[in-house]
Amino acid sequence: MIPKLGCSPRINILTIGAKILEQLKADPIEIDELLLIMPKTLGVSMDHIILTTDWLFSLESINIDDGKVVMNEIN
Repeated sequence: MIPKLGCSPRINILTIGAKILEQLKADPIEIDELLLIMPKTLGVSMDHIILTTDWLFSLESINIDDGKVVMNEIN
């Protein structure tokens, strides 16, 4: 269940996940760079980025390929 009340869209994993996928759609990025850039870009904590990338990985939306985070293709 996705909480609708009491959760700022700025820190919602759906919002953060969409922003991460937008970044990856443009260009795969090294995990270290993703973890450095995204908190500053989105104004959220590193914990939010780690939680979201873990969630995206669990959903098989992203993967690691040669040290870079890549977006999986939709079949």
